Amino acid sequence: MSLSVQFLTLSYMIASGIYLGIAYTTFKRLTSFSHSTRVTQFFLELTFWTGQMFLIYFLLVNINQGVLRFYLFLACFCGFSMYKALFEGRYTQFLESCIKVIKVILRYSYLGMKRFIFQPLIFILSIPYLVILAIVKLVFRIFKWIGRFFFILFRPLLKLFPENIYKYLLSFVKICSKIGLRRFWLGKKDKK
Repeated sequence: MSLSVQFLTLSYMIASGIYLGIAYTTFKRLTSFSHSTRVTQFFLELTFWTGQMFLIYFLLVNINQGVLRFYLFLACFCGFSMYKALFEGRYTQFLESCIKVIKVILRYSYLGMKRFIFQPLIFILSIPYLVILAIVKLVFRIFKWIGRFFFILFRPLLKLFPENIYKYLLSFVKICSKIGLRRFWLGKKDKK
């Protein structure tokens, strides 16, 4: 391995240490949103570190054919320490501002979609419902007027029925009162 490849590998491992610090800070911040159990947190950590290991080793294979030396681990640790000492505070502020910006963008996107997509869609879909409801109310009123007409015609005949049948009809009217037909059936005369 030539000196230039060793220097490039050393620089890469220092940069990968800084990257690991940034990635771990971001990972910790984003997993703080979820209230997961310890087992879930363990698997998330395991997945994160396995993914980072494969990524760093894949790039190391491209630089020096995957040769691992002890000083490369020290360089990675040195990069991580450099991140902790120099960049963590600034990066945390930057990450928090990015999260705030993303929250604002998502909130306004949600409100925009709600106002310009969902509300017009609900309005358009409610028009047939309102038309059908108006038609049903109109048909009900027509039947109500027809029923009143027949009731007025046949009301004198009701007085000819025996008392038992009239009581039976009154009990039927009391049952129907729950759906608003009592006033229609009895008229205004026999309310009790």
